[in-house]
Parts: sequence; structure tokens; C-alpha cells
Amino acid sequence: MQTVIQVISNQNESLRDRIVNDHRLESYKLKVSAEKKKGRNRGWAKIHGTGNIQGALNAEWHASTRTLVGSVVNRGDGCPALLAAQFLLFLLREYRDEMIAIQILPQEDTADEEGNGE
Repeated sequence: MQTVIQVISNQNESLRDRIVNDHRLESYKLKVSAEKKKGRNRGWAKIHGTGNIQGALNAEWHASTRTLVGSVVNRGDGCPALLAAQFLLFLLREYRDEMIAIQILPQEDTADEEGNGE
């Protein structure tokens, strides 16, 4: 299962950059495990949950539309709800004033459930 979170910002500065450099992230049981290499056009980062929060959130900043796109990915029996909820809690508490809209798109992989995905 994958859940996509889109955040439209009213700021030109990369929201992804500010998130990965925000020291408050750890207090929300989130940590940056990897991020873009310098010199690449589009910035990306991988944010993992800590403790009982499983999964990873792949965050990408689209400067032209001032949109942060985060894909929450879990394997096996993991549920993306805890990681998505923690990330949204962090955003709403720390960056609420600069957000225009948040859109959450749950996407299920139905091929595996029906037995047709092999």
C-alpha cells in the first residue's frame, strides 16, 4: 500500500529542505535517513518513523508548483496510517501558516489481493 500526501505551500523556499533540516522532526518520532545529492534539479528525502512507527516517507519538492509530494510506503503487514499521521501532525504544528492545501490519496495495490499480480 502507498499513501500520497501533497502539500501546497505559499513559500518559494523548499519545504522539503526546511523539513530535513528541522531539529524538531525527531520529537515527532521521525528521522531523515537519506536525501538528495547536491547538483540535482529536484530535491528528495527519505524520512523513516522511529519506535513503533514503521515505514518510510519519500518526500520530493516541486519548485514550479510549490508542492511537496510525500509517498508513504510500508511493506508486509505494516500500516501507513501511523507514519502519515505523525508526518501530518508535524506539518500542521510546525508549518501550518504556510500551507495552502493538503491532499491525501490512499492507493491500494489490488492486483496482489485478487491474485492477479504475479
